[in-house]
Amino acid sequence: MDLVHGEYVKAEEHIQKALAIATEIGDKNRKALCCSAQGTVLRSRGDYVKAEEFYNKAIAIRKEIGDRKGEATTYANPGNLFQSRGEYVKAEEYQQKALVIKTEIGDRQGIAECYNNLGGVFQIRGKYEKAEEFHEKALMIAKQDGYRRGEALCYRCLGKVFKSQGEYIKAEEYFQKAITIGKEIGDKEVEASCNGNLGSVFHCLGEYSRAEEYYEKSYTINKKLGHRQGEASDYYHLGNVFQSRGSYFKAEEYLQKALVIYKELGDRQGEACCYATLGNVFKSLGFYAKALEYCKKGLVISKAIGDRSNEGRAYEKMGIIFQNIGECDKAREYLEEARVLAEGIGDRQGEATGYGNLGTLFESLGEYVKAEEYFCKTLLITKEIGDRQGEASCYCSLGNLFQFRGEYVKAKEYVEKAVSIYKQIGHREGEGTAYRSLGCVVRDLGEYGKAEGYIRKALEI
Repeated sequence: MDLVHGEYVKAEEHIQKALAIATEIGDKNRKALCCSAQGTVLRSRGDYVKAEEFYNKAIAIRKEIGDRKGEATTYANPGNLFQSRGEYVKAEEYQQKALVIKTEIGDRQGIAECYNNLGGVFQIRGKYEKAEEFHEKALMIAKQDGYRRGEALCYRCLGKVFKSQGEYIKAEEYFQKAITIGKEIGDKEVEASCNGNLGSVFHCLGEYSRAEEYYEKSYTINKKLGHRQGEASDYYHLGNVFQSRGSYFKAEEYLQKALVIYKELGDRQGEACCYATLGNVFKSLGFYAKALEYCKKGLVISKAIGDRSNEGRAYEKMGIIFQNIGECDKAREYLEEARVLAEGIGDRQGEATGYGNLGTLFESLGEYVKAEEYFCKTLLITKEIGDRQGEASCYCSLGNLFQFRGEYVKAKEYVEKAVSIYKQIGHREGEGTAYRSLGCVVRDLGEYGKAEGYIRKALEI
């Protein structure tokens, strides 16, 4: 229970006592359980090197005593660990090892868990079709076995996949399905996490009031459960929402609340994320020195715990700050570092974002040919992985670029594509931005009546 509530220090204390007793009496099964639990505590705290060490100890004991089911379960743990570190190929490898054993011994619930874990790995890598396929397999098992909680977890996983692809209406539908089951079976954890995910959906859609509402719902449940990790996560996301709304001082307040809890829990990854987002807040306020200071703090932690994914995001944020203060060579260096890291860990969406950021940098420098080249690389990846919002954003970027170059017909063509996609996925904020761009383009084409119409549509939204 301590671990579920995020009380890692207490949990670790109990595990160490149990491990000492199990070692003393030679109970290898309990020793393996304690090693796995210790690994999970360390992973939750962001101490990935030590966590891996304990997971490997547990695997070795399971093999020694011939416990196939325990071995499979323990393989899934380092799989989750490598996913946290951004080592997605390794994560997939370990989840596949777990799946092979669970299939051999006929552990249906375990097989479903492996399918969901693999789906999660494929989602982060931008392999959305494969992710959906694995979550659907897990869902089928849960339904056949009448495992309602498993069914809810599958709906939650599928919701995340659809959100990543910019299919927000579908994502909302699946998160609501999970909440309905969570309420039916009295699973408050599922209910809280799905409310948080719905907050994320509405945040992406630019519906900040609704995002805030759902994060508050999640926070209320987590507070009642005494789930400190969930509380911190809700504060963190609310901080992001207030930042998006331009309420920077409120954003800082919530992020600082999250930071306090993450530090109390010893959650290094959560701490690093808070520092990076605080860096964003200070950048928005124009406090660039402070912004860099916070991003560097996040970078130092991410490097120390081997979190390649967040290390890349820190480089990205720092690159954008350097671009804002006119240090373009430094900006290019950091943005390229972020892109290379994303490519190295198989993060296709991160890679697409990296090319997009570099495209924006070259556009600001007036290097339009190079900017077009990078935007086209972004477009290619977003299409490959099925990221509809990313694709629409890229069309807008290309439209703006061709407008700068005086190629208004081409600019109009690209922005119209963006409008079409934003409408399809229900992204009102994106639709408004695209209409504004379209109004500017047709104005440059001399179509003033049409331009006024598009600008009015943007204003309405």
